[in-house]
Amino acid sequence: MDYQPQLVVVKIGSNVLTQEDGSPDRDRMASLVKQIAFLKEQGLQVVLVSSGAVAFARNNIKIEDKTESVVRKQILASVGQIDIVQSYKELFMQEGHQIAQIVVTPQDFLSRALPKYKRLPAWFT
Repeated sequence: MDYQPQLVVVKIGSNVLTQEDGSPDRDRMASLVKQIAFLKEQGLQVVLVSSGAVAFARNNIKIEDKTESVVRKQILASVGQIDIVQSYKELFMQEGHQIAQIVVTPQDFLSRALPKYKRLPAWFT
């Protein structure tokens, strides 16, 4: 039997998206987007799961040293999320592809009885 996948999930971690100094590696990001665009052009549905929001904000925002670690990470993630999504949007548009963002939490997957859980598969079509 010759199996042909229809959906590919690509997970890109922070360490892939950052340079040695911790700053965003936009050249690598562009290369990854080109590879994902190629998969889409082959007829595959692609879901990109990306980390990196904290890294994208780390050099762009100053947070007081006394700020609690968890709060610091939340601030960086919320600021960096805007930058990383904007970067993906620009790169995918250069390749002729539109993107969308889906934000989920662990609670979205905890109970199959939740209406949101039942809609999750439809988000990827």
